[in-house]
Amino acid sequence: MVIHKILTNELLSKELLPLNVEEVSEISKYVTNMLAWCSNFNPSICTEFVNSLEKFIESLTKLRFTKYLLYGGKQGDSIDVPIMNELTSIINDYYRSMAYGLVDNNGNVMVRVLKSFEYNEILYSRASVTSVPLKDALLLSRIGYVELLNELITHSR
Repeated sequence: MVIHKILTNELLSKELLPLNVEEVSEISKYVTNMLAWCSNFNPSICTEFVNSLEKFIESLTKLRFTKYLLYGGKQGDSIDVPIMNELTSIINDYYRSMAYGLVDNNGNVMVRVLKSFEYNEILYSRASVTSVPLKDALLLSRIGYVELLNELITHSR
């Protein structure tokens, strides 16, 4: 049982273990096969399996991210390290924006729109400057649609 093996190994190791494409593929095949098997018998079996799978995912996520933070992301050959790097960077930008007072009373920050887009039924035009919720601004900036107007931060780094 690949899921049990991965979680057990991760729990027994003090450091973040490398997670590779083959292991993720093996998990995916196992889950697909299990869902196909249990759907032919009793749907309650599938429900219990999915509930267990959700607990596994939550536990593995918390465990791996905690280890990543404790060891500074030194496990560069694991396939989930790039996403953890990105998440850490987003969290840092979140607190940086808060600490420098870039967030208004409504939780919004000023951004410059780099690419026109529609979001939450609002059209944002390229080159415009507007205010959006910090959470949205951080995510939109990561995918290249906006840039935070944070000259105070970028000049002080």
